[in-house]
Amino acid sequence: MNAIIIGGGVAGAAAALALHRAGIESAVYEARPTPSDGVGAWLTLAVNGVAVLRELGVRPLAGIPTSRMQLGLGDGTALTSFPMGEGTMSVRRTELYGALLDAVRKAGIPIHHGRRIVGLETTDASATARFADGTSASGSLLVGADGIGSTVRSLLDPRAPKARYLGLLNTGGFASGVEVPTEPGLMHMMFGRDTFFSWLASGDGDVWWFANPAERREPDRAQLAGISGETWRSRLLDLVRRDDPVATRVLEASDPIHPAWPMYDFPRVPVWHRGAAVLIGDAAHAASPSSGQGASMALEDGLALGLLLADRGPTGSTTGVTAALDRYEALRRPRVERVIAQGKASSSGKAPGAFRPVRDAFLRAYFGKPRATTDTAWLWEYRIADAVNAGRAGA
Repeated sequence: MNAIIIGGGVAGAAAALALHRAGIESAVYEARPTPSDGVGAWLTLAVNGVAVLRELGVRPLAGIPTSRMQLGLGDGTALTSFPMGEGTMSVRRTELYGALLDAVRKAGIPIHHGRRIVGLETTDASATARFADGTSASGSLLVGADGIGSTVRSLLDPRAPKARYLGLLNTGGFASGVEVPTEPGLMHMMFGRDTFFSWLASGDGDVWWFANPAERREPDRAQLAGISGETWRSRLLDLVRRDDPVATRVLEASDPIHPAWPMYDFPRVPVWHRGAAVLIGDAAHAASPSSGQGASMALEDGLALGLLLADRGPTGSTTGVTAALDRYEALRRPRVERVIAQGKASSSGKAPGAFRPVRDAFLRAYFGKPRATTDTAWLWEYRIADAVNAGRAGA
């Protein structure tokens, strides 16, 4: 059995490693002409995602252990703090991509760059991808890991919905030599007067940050990418000027500031697999970045697919593969759709506009009351291998 994987990001790399562990040969086809390990600023990888990396044999990541989060208002009011799961790490995107690519290369899995998929034919027994350069590739399985703008998704289901724009942008960066009143590893989330701003001290003099300025109308990504970092600095400084001065100090000390991009999610993708082709990661389900689970869900998908296909039987029969894809969707869909709903709820208070006083009053009242500990076990303590084994026992 062999697989062709469309997309060389987090989901695609995880799938390649998991399939390799299951004894399935694969090759990765990436649209970008060069590796994308230098794209983006940073992300927080929840403990459930870190556990997948460990299971896949990926080297430990260098980053900031991020064990707690503190929520507050722009005027400096602290609302609440809570644990994020022991083992959660904030890492530069270059570090995560680099570690995954190192593992893929070490496993001898080929990566073909400059291969943009434009066509797909699939039966229950095989799938063929056609690329813009005129080449093609065939396999007994095709894995669509080509992100939120997935071509594979639209080829599998021309009626597939488009991603939902959330009315927010995302930008971020790194500040050096700035003093902030915090402890290393405590992530601050500030619901400011005019924008949402978050920062995290590394402990060595650097501060990592991101901001979610509101943008009601969906912008053009190419136009956003053309806006300089200095222009974004000026805009963001204006947005935080009435908030906690920490935000201003961090922005002034940042270089560079990464271009902003629109935030999306996918409430529900109807078709996850057809024939011998299957979607994983953001191609199948995209949670708002506010969920803090995007990369972790992609990693879980890749490992789940590999573990379930390992049960396909010694011959890798068509029936066995189809059954594995059915089990994959049944296992993953309820969990990721719960994460998507949580991420949408987390995004809703970031762009209050004229309703900011109402939002702030609600947050003060909500977090001012004694509450039972929030149940996070379903999110952070979840382990793919345990879920797959539970499914085997119940089959």
